Amino acid sequence: MLDLADGLIEKGLDPFDIMERDREHLWERFFLEICGLDYEISYSSHGKVISREILEDHLDEILDYINKFKEIAGDSLLRPKPPNYGSWVTYMDDIYIGYQILGLLILYTNAKMPYEVYDAILYSTTWEYDKTRIWSESYAEQRKKNLEVFQNLVIMHKSNEKS
Repeated sequence: MLDLADGLIEKGLDPFDIMERDREHLWERFFLEICGLDYEISYSSHGKVISREILEDHLDEILDYINKFKEIAGDSLLRPKPPNYGSWVTYMDDIYIGYQILGLLILYTNAKMPYEVYDAILYSTTWEYDKTRIWSESYAEQRKKNLEVFQNLVIMHKSNEKS
């Protein structure tokens, strides 16, 4: 993961701060698995790292799953039991975390960013939304700045797709 993160760190983003909400890397593992990659092997020194082509080839499938997960968010009766896909989706906030992790992978690989991902990231990284996650007072300013950098990188990425 460090190799992928280097480019974003150079642009002022702390991607590990964004990934903090995906503590067990459930979304990241899930996305890599859909792309036919093994999480453990992908980040070892000999693994096949996700590329733009691999991610773009699987984006529609990833978004289909996220949309299915939206239907189960908040409904414990519909939620699959572990270890099935989506068992970690308990609230709509979990969906937004998934979009943010997908957004990081898109930024890492320079893949096309679907509007659905763009819109969800811009919404869920506003301070008005993010502060509901109750961050410590000493950490809040750092988090606000990092969210702003993330938003700006997403906006620049999307605007560069059009040119």
